[in-house]
Amino acid sequence: MVSQGLWGAIEQYWTVEDKPRLHRRNTYFEDHQFSDNWTILNLVLIAVTISITIVIFWSIRWII
Repeated sequence: MVSQGLWGAIEQYWTVEDKPRLHRRNTYFEDHQFSDNWTILNLVLIAVTISITIVIFWSIRWII
């Protein structure tokens, strides 16, 4: 129940309540680790390299 009025305001002003998250740490990056799936990383790297190579050769063909 919330105290109202002048005495309630004074009581709330001088009362220190515990903070609910003060003891918790940010553990998002400990809970969500990157996967060690190097196969997907290599596949994406090769696909991007081939795509860039195709675009470069296509651009050179139109310039010449």
